[in-house]
Amino acid sequence: MVHGIHLEGGRAVSYRNRYVRTKALAAEEGAEVDPDTPSNTNVIPLGSKLLSLCETGVPYEITTELETVGPQDFGGNLPGGTMSAHPKFDAHTGETLAFDYNWQEPYGRYWVFDSDGEITHETTLDVSGPVMMHDFAVTQSYSVFMDLPVVFDLEMAMAGMTIPYRWQDDHQARIGVIPRHGDTVQWFDIDPCFVFHTMNAYETADTVVLDAVRYDRLLSYDLPSRTWSDMFNPGYLTRFELTLTTGVASQTEVAEVNVEFPRVADLAVGRPYQHGYSVEFQPDLVNSRGLARFDLESGAVERWEHAPGDLVGEPLFVPRQGAAPGTEDDGYVIYPIYRAAEDRSALEIRAAGELNGPAIGSVELPCRIPAGFHGNWVGL
Repeated sequence: MVHGIHLEGGRAVSYRNRYVRTKALAAEEGAEVDPDTPSNTNVIPLGSKLLSLCETGVPYEITTELETVGPQDFGGNLPGGTMSAHPKFDAHTGETLAFDYNWQEPYGRYWVFDSDGEITHETTLDVSGPVMMHDFAVTQSYSVFMDLPVVFDLEMAMAGMTIPYRWQDDHQARIGVIPRHGDTVQWFDIDPCFVFHTMNAYETADTVVLDAVRYDRLLSYDLPSRTWSDMFNPGYLTRFELTLTTGVASQTEVAEVNVEFPRVADLAVGRPYQHGYSVEFQPDLVNSRGLARFDLESGAVERWEHAPGDLVGEPLFVPRQGAAPGTEDDGYVIYPIYRAAEDRSALEIRAAGELNGPAIGSVELPCRIPAGFHGNWVGL
């Protein structure tokens, strides 16, 4: 289910939700749709299209009214026919960079779209095996991939697990850097960890800096008992510094705050930056505590805590009209919030530079928005 809230002239114009018409939904309606791919993770604009994406599968094009146009393979030009849920948009060049991973070779694919949504570069990634790569990051000149110890498991697949990937101790963790329009990856060995989401990356003279939410260990699964054993491990924002001239990687924990869904201002993607925003979680990955704003220069963390039992989703930064170009905190943080006491949801708005102050606006919705993953701010 995709949700859309239309804001115009300082007011909410409309709210609607629609199911993406995947094969499963079409079958319930007595129709046939190919291929068999869910569409439940992210929504992005790409060229003139609006796409609904899943962990790895065929993108679905939807309209701004959230009606399903259908599966989108860009005229048969999409490598492998599938895409992961986390393409990156470079607002300075208009390019969108995307990737996909698979349980069989090639284990990773990477490509670049121009501002019109045409593929201008594609290559395979020399990943060491069928690892889960949920997210990646980009700089002005490079893309950054993670080859980490959560690996495809055939037994889990045969047992019918939806995402048959689990932690494997013997898999070397590493981070790879590839030129934006290149084909060769430079790999850096790192300590064992897992990363769902990156906050941002940028480059200096000889170093690529990656900021990501790092888990010491995650997704350990015991097949006989069908249990996950480490879902309460915290995720801490961590800085990886990859020195291209020496091939050496180092890491530093930014703050001991359990977070996920990190975001930065659109114009900061791939560039040196100061501020990032995220959801702060309780000891698990289900119940949120509030929001956090990181100052990557001073190390300060500003936190806002919501009422017990409420839930918040991924925060998006929207610059204030008239703000200086490239601002990262002169604007607003918008996010969905579920209010448990009322059993309904809202789109709440806070001043980005004063996250812990009172909310400055709220779009009260007539229903509950089920917990979801990602969203984007789209100017129409």
